[in-house]
Amino acid sequence: MALSRRLPSERVPVLDDFGLMTRTWFLALLGISGTVAPAAPSQILVTGSPFVFQNADTMSAVLVTGGTVSLIEFSRDGTTWYDLGAVAGLFDLSAKDRLRVTYTVAPAMTLIPR
Repeated sequence: MALSRRLPSERVPVLDDFGLMTRTWFLALLGISGTVAPAAPSQILVTGSPFVFQNADTMSAVLVTGGTVSLIEFSRDGTTWYDLGAVAGLFDLSAKDRLRVTYTVAPAMTLIPR
């Protein structure tokens, strides 16, 4: 889905079942923000479980979909991990934040730069 310069229909939910902003609304809000155009989303190569993704030096979001995921955790220091209470969704990460995904069938993970 491409960035849009208008808001989605009121029938499109803002939040998903996990209380996270839906991809449709996220991309729409990015599109109308009027700031610098973000880089294109890119696939993250998911390796063995648990898989740890560490964000670069920028603000980003990671979209986790599909697969058979049992746990998604967040860490700011790589030592203390917090269960996010979801097995899929869109997760905002600050610079150097980490997302750890435990799975039996690998999910698709997409990096969405801001």
